[in-house]
Amino acid sequence: MTMLDVDDLLSTAEDRTGLSDFGPDDFREGLDVLVNGINKSGLIRHDRQDALRERLLNMLVNRLWFAKDLKDHPEIGDEELGSPIIIASLPRTGSTKLQRFLGASDDFQVLRLWSASRFARIPGLADSGRDERIRQTYEYEKWMYAVSPEIAKWHPMHTEEPEEDCFLMESTFREVLNFGVTGTADFMEWLHQADLQPAFDYFIKAIKYLQWQFPAGRHKPWLFKNPFHLGSEGRLSRIYAKPRFIFTHRDPVKCMPSVTHTMMAVRKLYSHVDTSESLASEMLQACSRQTVDHMKWRDSNPDALILDLSFREVTQGGAAVTKKIYDFLEMDLSEASLANIQAWEDRNPRDKHGRTSYSTQEIGMSDADIRAAFAPYIDRFSAYMS
Repeated sequence: MTMLDVDDLLSTAEDRTGLSDFGPDDFREGLDVLVNGINKSGLIRHDRQDALRERLLNMLVNRLWFAKDLKDHPEIGDEELGSPIIIASLPRTGSTKLQRFLGASDDFQVLRLWSASRFARIPGLADSGRDERIRQTYEYEKWMYAVSPEIAKWHPMHTEEPEEDCFLMESTFREVLNFGVTGTADFMEWLHQADLQPAFDYFIKAIKYLQWQFPAGRHKPWLFKNPFHLGSEGRLSRIYAKPRFIFTHRDPVKCMPSVTHTMMAVRKLYSHVDTSESLASEMLQACSRQTVDHMKWRDSNPDALILDLSFREVTQGGAAVTKKIYDFLEMDLSEASLANIQAWEDRNPRDKHGRTSYSTQEIGMSDADIRAAFAPYIDRFSAYMS
């Protein structure tokens, strides 16, 4: 494999932009660990090396453009974000559907795939380069489904659909997605002991930046979603005023095989090696730790604004669960919003891209292994797992 080189990545990004300020320097350690881990692992396909290099360069170019705009426009820091809604749940618990049908209501500001992965303005283009950023993301989407069509079945991603915060946060190089895509165990080991607060500090600045670019939605609350926010509620509460949390719950015996298949489909963008069993083990440890941290946070913050939902409630959808959510948010549910949500549901039936099937045995585990790892979580939220 041709080795990736951090200095080459940084200098190439600088050459493309004519800039040299990447913002806070705390991204460097994660970038170094990630690149060294990629080179060491040998997991990346020879014919995907250029594509992975471009993915990393996109993050660095976005950082450069963003840093310049922050310096030139200090008013970005004055943007008010209000009280956001944060969906923070174990992966594969219905949280993607929840984010997307709520996003379809037009009552929220949302991160879409294009604005998360290309969050910085492109200098010299009208409307912050929005059309070009969308065009580039459509090109990526087309390539993604060509090389790993399984993604459509496990976690369909579309340029103008709401998407997870991780696609923006990966530019901090302190985000699990960097591991999920590349399979670099060294990076995941480093991430377990790294300070994650800089990633959240960078994230809130980037959200203010997006709101400043597209101010028409300022009056609407932000709606965020990231499975790996579970357990990080304390960090989120430090950067947002009165965040409102929605947690979706499902039996982890169902979640763990499903998330393994999902992440393997993403990993196939760049790798041909079957790492499903090691990935499952890593996810079991990471996710079970998240639930422990989450429950500690709950116990320490009894006044936190929380709505719990079951996988069944979310997947069944309809007006009942939508009203329950809007009542929790103290928002009026208009006929127009409900019609928008129903239209999204009609366009996106379950198994639209093919039925999924999975078992714990496929990932080298047993049901008992998973239940033991999540025992306190299962006991506490059993009412939501039937």
